[in-house]
Amino acid sequence: MLECALALLAEDRSLAAPDIQGCVKDVAEYAKTRGYHVEQLIIDLKQTWHSIADSGAHPKSEVTSPLITMCIEEFYSATPEPSGD
Repeated sequence: MLECALALLAEDRSLAAPDIQGCVKDVAEYAKTRGYHVEQLIIDLKQTWHSIADSGAHPKSEVTSPLITMCIEEFYSATPEPSGD
């Protein structure tokens, strides 16, 4: 998902592109089926995103906020239920 976001930004494309939406959906479904809480997904996303070198083209905070919003929306709309762990 983060690689996709970086690629879109490098091309000056919107994070609303179908490419990133599909990636976000996959991540949200993966997390939900494994019993993650949305808060842990957000923490993991932020930690990973901030460990990536800054491209300079877009401030990280400009990218993080929309990605987090998309993850939360997808997490709660994803249909798979937790595995019961």
